Amino acid sequence: MCAVGYDTHSKAFKITGKRGFRTLAETLGIAPHVHFAGHTTRPESWVAAFDIFALSSDTEQMPLSLLEAMAAGLPCVSTNVGDVADMLAPANRDFITPPDALAGALIRMLAADRPAIGAANKAKAAADYDQQTMFAAHTKILHQHAQKNLSPHLGGRGRNDPK
Repeated sequence: MCAVGYDTHSKAFKITGKRGFRTLAETLGIAPHVHFAGHTTRPESWVAAFDIFALSSDTEQMPLSLLEAMAAGLPCVSTNVGDVADMLAPANRDFITPPDALAGALIRMLAADRPAIGAANKAKAAADYDQQTMFAAHTKILHQHAQKNLSPHLGGRGRNDPK
């Protein structure tokens, strides 16, 4: 993952991740205005400073980085990969795009009601992806599977079947 943010205090872009960006910044002549933080074990401190989260992946299923951005209350722009369309709040779905249209979606997001979209994402993350919610959903699936598959082996009765 590469994270890019703009620090208004130092007036510099801050980038974590991918080494190739240093060369690109030098080639573009913007390296003096970019801070390359390298690997970080605390990405949440960076994500909280962003205005927009962008995911440019061409292959993902359920990107954790997107869930982290949603939990931080960020509006998101993403390529249409994996479960991204189902993960994001409905208010954010207009900004899911094919890879060749990502830049246009970012520009459209600049004019959108980003605080409202971010708040909708934060609410969806809390409602659907909270740790306790996920544990409960997985427990329910495991119990249903066990009930269905163990019943025949227990003389037609699962542990919770009436006697």
